[in-house]
Order: sequence, then C-alpha cells, then structure tokens
Amino acid sequence: HILGHEENDFMRPMILNVARTVPKAPSALTASSINATRLDLAWKDNSTDETGFSIQRRAGGSTDAWIQIGAVVPNVRSYSDFTVADSAKYDYRVTAYNQAGDSVPSNIASVGVPKVNVSGTITSAGLPVSGLLVSVSDGQTALTDVTGAYTYSVPVGFTGTSTPITYGYQYSPAAYTYTSLVANKTAQDFTATPVITLSGRVTVGATALAGATITFSSGGTATTDASGNYSKVLVAPYTGTLVATKAGYFITPIPITITAATADMPGQNFSAVTGFVVSGKVTANTANGAGIPGVAVAIAGGYTSLTDATGAYSTVVPSRYSGTLTPSKVGYTFTPTSITLNRIAANTTGQNFTGRAIWPVTGTVTTGVTPLAGVTVTFSGTGGGTATTSAAGTYAFNAVANWSGTITPTLRGTLFLPASVTVANLAAARTQNFSTAQTIAGTTRLASNNSNVSGVTLTYTGTAGGVTFNGTVTSSATGTFTITVPTGWVGTVSAASTGRTWSTVTAMPMTVNANVAAVAFRGL
Repeated sequence: HILGHEENDFMRPMILNVARTVPKAPSALTASSINATRLDLAWKDNSTDETGFSIQRRAGGSTDAWIQIGAVVPNVRSYSDFTVADSAKYDYRVTAYNQAGDSVPSNIASVGVPKVNVSGTITSAGLPVSGLLVSVSDGQTALTDVTGAYTYSVPVGFTGTSTPITYGYQYSPAAYTYTSLVANKTAQDFTATPVITLSGRVTVGATALAGATITFSSGGTATTDASGNYSKVLVAPYTGTLVATKAGYFITPIPITITAATADMPGQNFSAVTGFVVSGKVTANTANGAGIPGVAVAIAGGYTSLTDATGAYSTVVPSRYSGTLTPSKVGYTFTPTSITLNRIAANTTGQNFTGRAIWPVTGTVTTGVTPLAGVTVTFSGTGGGTATTSAAGTYAFNAVANWSGTITPTLRGTLFLPASVTVANLAAARTQNFSTAQTIAGTTRLASNNSNVSGVTLTYTGTAGGVTFNGTVTSSATGTFTITVPTGWVGTVSAASTGRTWSTVTAMPMTVNANVAAVAFRGL
C-alpha cells in the first residue's frame, strides 16, 4: 500500500558513530579534602571521544580492588565524593570510557594517607645533572632540577625501589631499596657516569655468526647472539680496540679502533671466513731453551699474535692462506727471520723460532762539529760485525747479549778519538761516540846548545765542540812528543820540567783542524 507520512519517517536510514579505540587516559588527578564528609576530585581531560568518566576508590595505601563510586558525562573534569568518612584514608583514580572500552587509569591521588619524602642529588664528575628521571617502583617518577636534586613522596610503610633510568649514563648505586619506610630519607644520591653503547654484527658472507667473542682492550667481552649481533656499554669518552674471535674462523678487521667516542656507535661490524690455527713456540738461544714471552708473530696484513709466558703462540689465518710468519721483539733477533706458509688447508703446528737477546750499540762520529759519513765501525769477537755511519754520522749495531770485544772506527787517512773502546759482557744498550783526531808534534831542547831533553811534561788544555779535552804527555828520549786532540780543538800547550823554564814561539791558543808539526819548546 501507499506509505503514510509517519511510515516514511521510520524507513529513513540512521547513522551511528561507534568509537573504534578507547579514549586517552585522564591525567593530573588531584584530591582535596573539603570537610569531614566531602572530598573533591579534579583531573585533566585528554580525550575528545569519551562517553564519560568512571570514578574509582579504594582504602588508602592498600592493594584492595578498585570500586566505582560514581561517573560523570563527557567533558566534565571534576567530582565530589560525599560518601567519605571522617579521618579515613582513600586512594582515587579516574578512567575515561566509550563504546570501545575503558582507558588506562589516571595517576593515583591519595587523601588522608601519611607520607614520607625521599630526596637526593645526581652528579656527574662532581657536577649536578638536571633532567634525569628517577623511577619509583610504585609507578611514579621524579626529575632532577638544575641543582641535580630530586624528591618524591610515598606512603608510610612503603616497600620498593628507586632507580635512575635516563639513558646515556651508568649509575652508582644502580638503585636504592626500601623496606617498610617510616621516616623521610635524605642524601639518596647517585653518581652518573656518561656511557655509550658500541654494537655491531659478525657475519660469514650474509649469514649471521653466533657465539663469536668480542674482546675489548679496556676489559670485558661481548658474545654475538643467534642473529650475529653484539653490544657493549662502555664509559665515555671511549678509546680502545675490539677484536672478534671464534674457533675455526678468521675474522677481520683486526682490530676495530675507536677514538674518544662520546655517542653510541652502531655498525661496528666484522666479517668472518673459514680459518685454521697456525701455532708454534719461540725459545731462547740458550742452554735451557726457555720460552720468550711477548714476541709478536705477524702474518700478512699486520695481524699479530703474542707469545705467552711459555713462549707459545697461535694465530688464525684464512683458509688457503699463503704468506709469512714474522717474529719481532725489541732486544731480540730471530732465526729464521720468517717462515713461509703455502695455501694452508688445515691446522698447522710446529712453526717455531729461536730468539737471541741483543743490546743495541749506537753512536755518532764527527769531525769537529760536522757529522762524518762512511766511517766503518768494527765490532770484534764472537757475534761481532760492522756498521757504517750515515750522512748524519750515526751508526747502530745489534750486539748479542754478553758480547765482549772492541769497537773501532776506521776511515782511510783518519785518526779517531778514542781510537777504540773495549767492552766486556755487554748487558745493556750502549751509546759510544767517536770524533776524528789531529796530532800536535814537536820537540823539547835546550836553548843553549839545542840538545834533546827527555821527560819534559807537555800539558794541553782546551775544548772541542764545547767539550773540555785536557791531558798530558811526556817527551821521549830523543826530545820529541806527540799530542792527539779532536778535530777543531782550541787550546794551549805548555812544557814543564824541574829546574827549567820553557817557552815556544808557536802562538797560543791554537786551533787544530789539521795535523800540527814543529812545535818547538826551548828550555833555560
């Protein structure tokens, strides 16, 4: 039949707005006691889609179930509770709700519950740190102010913990624990140490490598998980190295080096390939053949392994590795100087070296103040050899421990001071310098008849290159003498004998840059 006006109204479509998510929780709940029978609540409305608010209560400081004592319509932000008892203690909370359900509860506001205060400061390197959060196990947090101070209140009888939680620091102590707290607690202080997290991954190609050990030069290790990942918290600024190892693998780089890091450093990754262990021992060239600790045994690429207290070492090389093993330690020479490996396809033992202790002998050869190149410095005796001075006049020779012999500089047509040096049982590094020398030759005769006079003392006093060089010689039976001084010597020569006075026409002081002859002294 033909629909009437009222029937048409019933046939019109209806649109319902049904919330699909629960509303945001209210916050900043406060509770104020107005009189013995009234308590007022107020909160912040954070949602726009609530159907209303549920007001809930329980006995103050208890763990009793929450009971709804009232509800208000949307956008209302206060409630008065007229069902309170004089001097009673209550906890309150408020939730927002709509068709999708209830929000999480607001904070808890307590009335009539006695409180105690907990306070302290957080410092780093002796200075206050602001903006750090301290988390209390009852769910609240406290924030440090510009003086590093924080404070919070908990009910009398509180049992729980307070823990600083702001990222980027390690804290000492890590937390404070309280049991049945009945009085205020002050000086609950923490020391904050800046830290970084260093992390990365170890892979074989694109496959994760679990169980690899990451060793940090500052101490401590980390182990990769099933995904090949590792991480380590380190005190900032961090400077150090890290090396990854796992049996049966050669892992690079060796090492990763970190310098003065002050922020988290992800992506410190390692790459692994199948590897084999090469091992051996380094022993001394002595009767007992004792192991030499601390010898660095290097493979190609600069990767090294140190010998332990017994002289033993082991290093990992990549499969099919071809290259050398080369030992080194200050104060030693080794035989052989290196071992060549060829396409290593299995663990390899017995790669041994013999070490001989040495002491370096170094020095400079000069002529006056000028370096003298090309001088041959000869070391005699068992374990001896030669060294040649460089353009800078320097030489170096590694003598075996307990070496005995002479050190002698030679260059055609050249005298040296000292002419040679004798060494017995060398037991430490030694510096031995030489300089070229010139001679001053002359005679001692009577002025009256020109006859030779022996036994006359010739005294020379002067410097060469800023170094004093003095001494005496005695004239021979034929009345002759020879004085040897460094090249560039500047000084005087005088003669003396009992009962006579001596003089010379040679100008004094003299500068000796070449041999000087015919220095005649005449006695009266």
